[in-house]
Amino acid sequence: LQATFIYRSGHLVKRGIFTLPALPPSYYVNGDVQTHCTLLQEPTHTLNYCEDMTFWDHLDVDGTVAARFVIAGCDPNRKAWNTVMGPLRNPELRAYLWLVETVDNSLQRIELDGYPEGHNFHPLGIEVTPSQDGAPSILYVVNHAREETTIEHFTISPDTPTQALWQRTISSPWFVSPNALAITNEMSFYVSNDHLMTRRLPFPLAPTLPLIESIAGLPLSWLAHVTVNPDGTITHKVAALGVAFANGIAISPDGTTLALASTSIGQVYFYDRNTTTNALKY
Repeated sequence: LQATFIYRSGHLVKRGIFTLPALPPSYYVNGDVQTHCTLLQEPTHTLNYCEDMTFWDHLDVDGTVAARFVIAGCDPNRKAWNTVMGPLRNPELRAYLWLVETVDNSLQRIELDGYPEGHNFHPLGIEVTPSQDGAPSILYVVNHAREETTIEHFTISPDTPTQALWQRTISSPWFVSPNALAITNEMSFYVSNDHLMTRRLPFPLAPTLPLIESIAGLPLSWLAHVTVNPDGTITHKVAALGVAFANGIAISPDGTTLALASTSIGQVYFYDRNTTTNALKY
């Protein structure tokens, strides 16, 4: 068993510990990044450590994409507050959501209207529904706050695209270490939990156990499907178990396939998805 875990984690140890290749500031898989991409920067350096971003499509009455934006979650305090890899020094400096116009690459900060005072904001996974003919969209954001990791529920409208109106904080004992999101409808989504053991554990369990789980590629994380009920409670169903460092999620355009990244072992799992029940089959 030990030899199996050593073999599984060999790629991570070799590429992430013994050799650390220099990463370019930007990368384009199909060609020259200099001619295909624009590097966006913000003068106060708050556009740092952007964990996730998602397209926000504005559809016309016929369902055609009339405009496309990018919403990004960036946490310049990431080096001081990381609930999985550490440290847990200071959660007070808040992170930001950003709106990028894909036509002219303009950049604007999204204000969180109605967000509770004193509730920390450290976003990871982000997902938003398309806006249908000018209607508001639903925006979900994973938030690694001080006391617990939650999922924040906002609405955001094309009329005021730089204002996200806070609706509720979604909490659950199952939200051990939520990472990525994939929306299935306005009130339900998949969420990956990347670790079973986090830096929130008491010393000396942390930081030792989260590091072992990552490097050994222990298959202890999972994927769940969550439904937000009309009364604000949630229905949580485990959709996939036995994944090492479950990370990014994507659903195919026809909804019948779900992809889930396993960071520790450098693999992507593909599941057949039942579009009625949201059950997955590997």
